Amino acid sequence: NNNFAVYTTSAACNLSVNITPHTTVTPGYPAYYDIQVCNVGANITSGSVNMFYDPSLTFNYASTIQTSQNASTHTVAWSFTNLLPGSCQSFWVNFTADSNITVAQQIFTLAYVNSTSCNDVDMSNNVDTIHQEATASWDPNDKIVLPAGIGPQGLITNDQLLTYTINFQNTGNAPAVNVVLHDVIS
Repeated sequence: NNNFAVYTTSAACNLSVNITPHTTVTPGYPAYYDIQVCNVGANITSGSVNMFYDPSLTFNYASTIQTSQNASTHTVAWSFTNLLPGSCQSFWVNFTADSNITVAQQIFTLAYVNSTSCNDVDMSNNVDTIHQEATASWDPNDKIVLPAGIGPQGLITNDQLLTYTINFQNTGNAPAVNVVLHDVIS
């Protein structure tokens, strides 16, 4: 039987944005993000949300369909209309991480929301950023053959049995998955 009041200025327009990564950034793999825009003000509000993504990411698609996408400026934009007070709208984005990303490379993503129907009274919640470290397995390999051979040329006899050992170890910052061992013996 406790009553709690929420006070807001009747003319207040206030949008907020939050960006959430749903995957790691791993070379050659998908990277998913969710952007959520909320109306935390008292007025029905329309506006736009922009995402600036790292150049190491390649845009694939979005849901809700984007208003625009520019690969050279690394931006995706959406428009929304009549977002009710207390309501949120989500935008899901799919990228592919460049296969040349290095282990521990820093990946930066930013989302910005802007009201087009009124003046936002609190701009401190209109920007959100994500700083991610690229994750990947890294397998420095070596190959040993026994016997190694005789003399500077490593000569062996025609009927000599050779035993090859291939060593591999994951020294990256993510688990190794889909490990395939492929070697060519001269």
